[in-house]
Amino acid sequence: MKQLLLLLFAFDSMAAQYFYDLDETAELKINVDAENASLVSGALIGPETDCTLHQPPVGTTPQTMSYEAFSGNPFGDSTSSSFSFAIPINKYATFPVTTPLTLYLRKNSFEQPTANYTPASYTVSLSKCPGDFNVSSPDVGRGRCVVGGQYAGGSTAPVLRWTTKDNPSPTDLVVKCILEKNTLYYLNIIHSTVPPYTDSVCTDASGCGVLFTELIDN
Repeated sequence: MKQLLLLLFAFDSMAAQYFYDLDETAELKINVDAENASLVSGALIGPETDCTLHQPPVGTTPQTMSYEAFSGNPFGDSTSSSFSFAIPINKYATFPVTTPLTLYLRKNSFEQPTANYTPASYTVSLSKCPGDFNVSSPDVGRGRCVVGGQYAGGSTAPVLRWTTKDNPSPTDLVVKCILEKNTLYYLNIIHSTVPPYTDSVCTDASGCGVLFTELIDN
């Protein structure tokens, strides 16, 4: 994977900077006008996000995972796949995901694993920064992009609904996470439910489980 930095200048001052991830065979095509740069191929990471301003919960470390390796499909392309895994105590799982180029409406339904893993409650977020669970962070998607997890033995499965709509309705902003198209985000999961998410509710030394399913939304 190669990374390209694109700088846009206006009247001798830098107007914006963009980072692009390209695989070895990607053909890069960029359209630039007075105010914007649009990417035809490649994954848009910028404008540059300063994740040092949005740190993970103190005392936690990342467990970086591949969404496609678990689900068998890129983020948003699966419509009924489920998978489960464990997160060790004082870690958070983070999945780097690139949003689709076109309009998508999806939801990730989170539940307690029925076997093999110790259940515990958890919180989920979609942000441009790994480990960012701050609902007021400017790098968390617009709308409802942080949802609290289910308590062990509970009956309500939290659902993280997301869309790449260009013009979301007021209702969308209340119930869904609004994401930019073709942009790198992180799906973050932690076994903690109370901000600032420094106290783990997992009591199993080998870690506690997560089960979620990606479904079509409306």
